[in-house]
Amino acid sequence: MTLARHQGERALVLGASGFVGAWIARALANGGAELHVASRAPVAEFARAHGHALDAFADGALEELIARVRPRLVFNAIGYGVDPHERDEALMWRANADHPRALAAACSALAAQQPVTLVHVGSMAEVGPSANEFGEDAACAPASAYGRSKLAGTEAVAAACARGALRGGTGRLFMVYGPGEHAGRLLPSLLETARTRAPLDLSEGLQERDFTYAAEAAEGLLRIGLADLHGEVVNIASGAVHSIRAFAETAADVLGFPRELLRFGARPTNAHDTMRGRVTSERLRRLTGWSPRLGIAAGVAETARFLATQKGGAS
Repeated sequence: MTLARHQGERALVLGASGFVGAWIARALANGGAELHVASRAPVAEFARAHGHALDAFADGALEELIARVRPRLVFNAIGYGVDPHERDEALMWRANADHPRALAAACSALAAQQPVTLVHVGSMAEVGPSANEFGEDAACAPASAYGRSKLAGTEAVAAACARGALRGGTGRLFMVYGPGEHAGRLLPSLLETARTRAPLDLSEGLQERDFTYAAEAAEGLLRIGLADLHGEVVNIASGAVHSIRAFAETAADVLGFPRELLRFGARPTNAHDTMRGRVTSERLRRLTGWSPRLGIAAGVAETARFLATQKGGAS
């Protein structure tokens, strides 16, 4: 994916060592941006980018980074709480609420001197489990500390954009999958089953999701970074829902292992899990003229090809 309007643009990605952040950085690099990445440790894949060591929670670190780099486009993909082992609620609030609030303030200070757009990466967990339709302007009632802390970050960015010259908003992600996901998530578990042929214990799989391939999620975030946003939330989604079971069965067919290895019902369904809900994505299409279009089978096949290429390059 190449967006010509990013050619030469000074862009900063916070969280480029993570799953979604890495895909944002790849997309910007492919688009010819002047790429800056900030993380605690160097990210080998982006050795050609301008790397910046960052402890995002250190006093004054974000303000110093923004003032030194002077980016025109900032993507915040730092987050904590998606993985099962990330359960420190104090750290959750620092990463998901305090950090974007401080980042928005730093970007606002720079926006008084030059144009700056901040795109914050949001989560479906902000909405809560009871929604039958996930609209951008629907009332949010998150059921977890992760969802509440992410919502606080989204609200902080919206408030900063409403107050002054800072442009931008939040790209709310739903079920993003693809290369770079942490072990234990659905697709990595299916890839492991394809490798080992060991049975995979799953819930009944009746929960419905709007699945988005990671490269398309990143494209959506880049596209809303080019839009005229003033703090709004934009759902990055296709508008089509599929069950977890359908995703797993399609992946099994693409990856070439028998569906009988999928043991549906062997694990309980999370009590807080949303069972169904269509994602409204009209705002994304209105602002950008685009929406994700890669189907599950194609996305799983792209994942397998990407991972095979990476493995080949490392051998």
